[in-house]
Amino acid sequence: MTKNVIMQSVNAEIDRFKAGLNALSHVDAERCGNWVWISGTGTTKHSQKLRKLGCKYSQEKKRWFYIPPSLPKGEQSNKHLSIEEIRKYHGSQAFEKAQASNKGHSSDVTSVEPFNLRDYLWNAISKSFMLLTVIYR
Repeated sequence: MTKNVIMQSVNAEIDRFKAGLNALSHVDAERCGNWVWISGTGTTKHSQKLRKLGCKYSQEKKRWFYIPPSLPKGEQSNKHLSIEEIRKYHGSQAFEKAQASNKGHSSDVTSVEPFNLRDYLWNAISKSFMLLTVIYR
């Protein structure tokens, strides 16, 4: 897949997710790279709905998160970073709730770090090379 196809797929999934999230009250969401982190006082009340939307809960970060299914596996690891480190590394853009007069229309995220295919491929090649080096020693 090309970078544009991957990003179109990821962005479409995040837009669908955002539309479902808009219906939940007292829930805040922010996009950090290609993940969405969810917090707020309403998350406890809406936990079942968050699960149905495909979210998981991070006990360590005390937040819910959503990873688009089409996101390559190399992009799916933030396990040991704090939420502040994630924001610093990937940037952060808060989702704005749709206004009452705009029901049915989701707001847009204006600037988000794009998926960097070059870095992803370089990382995969480097890991493969290290593995081959270990095997052939």
